[in-house]
Amino acid sequence: MTTPKTAEEFAGQLFYTGTARDRKRFSEVIREAMTQEYERGVRAAAGEVAKEPNLPGDMPDEMWQAIQGNRELVQQGMRISVQQTKANCINRILALLQ
Repeated sequence: MTTPKTAEEFAGQLFYTGTARDRKRFSEVIREAMTQEYERGVRAAAGEVAKEPNLPGDMPDEMWQAIQGNRELVQQGMRISVQQTKANCINRILALLQ
């Protein structure tokens, strides 16, 4: 048997030359590492959604002209809508971990 030069070669040697117990443990370790990486990715995605501003700055004049109503009330409604949308997105992403 040759000395492995890469992690992949070492993993392959361990998997194919080890006992059934070694192969099972190897599979468990790989599965756990993949699960942890997946969870980190999902949490990072949720964090990025949370960073998105609710309504950056004031309402654009073009939007106000299109709405023609109580500006403060419309702005608050838009903020609430974006907050709820973000919360729903985050909850769906985090549900992937369940």
